[in-house]
Amino acid sequence: MAGAARTPAFGQAVIGPPGSGKTTYCLGMSEFLRAMGRRVAVVNLDPANEGLPYECAVDVSELLTAVHLVDSHYCTDPAKFISVLCTSLATMLHVELPHVNLLSKMDLIEHYGKLAFNLDYYTEVLDLSYLLDHLASDPFFRHYRQLNEKLVQLIEDYSLVSFIPLNIQDKESVQRVLQAVDKANGYCFGVQEQRSLEAMMSAAMGADFHFSSTLGIQEKYLAPSDQSVEQEAMDL
Repeated sequence: MAGAARTPAFGQAVIGPPGSGKTTYCLGMSEFLRAMGRRVAVVNLDPANEGLPYECAVDVSELLTAVHLVDSHYCTDPAKFISVLCTSLATMLHVELPHVNLLSKMDLIEHYGKLAFNLDYYTEVLDLSYLLDHLASDPFFRHYRQLNEKLVQLIEDYSLVSFIPLNIQDKESVQRVLQAVDKANGYCFGVQEQRSLEAMMSAAMGADFHFSSTLGIQEKYLAPSDQSVEQEAMDL
């Protein structure tokens, strides 16, 4: 009814370390409140909390995709890029959600220096031994080669990290990211899209033609290079 006053909503933010009894508290408190005649809605904000003993009005683990952004200029520094890979891998392992990793600010990527390799080397996280060779040319990092080798081995053993380049001002770039996010959280296969062929093909093309789209972005934002990755590595 127009002009009717809205009933105010009140809530509790239940926080505490793992094992402190948050789930048990929410179950007991919600049952107690319902017994008093109050309307109760429980919202689960912990994506790692599985097997809940009560029904959630909203469960974040069923709705969200983790979109992890890192500044693309880190690609111009081999040591920083290895650090970014470690951070991205740790985030993927500890935050139990579908993940989409982005290299942001693609339009500014070479303002901080020239890339040593083609863009797909960084987005697909190809043979990282080339980065180790680059680091070996620096006297400071030469002393930490064994440490860097172990980090690179860990990243390659998991083989989970890859990136999608993003320029938020470029609609095509944003569309590619959205396709990846929709694919990760299952939106394009849900009832909202009614399993439409158009949405499914859009998501499929976003995956199948990711390499060609990366080449297009490289041509758009990066200065051309006459050398291949192998040739550049041989020059080190």
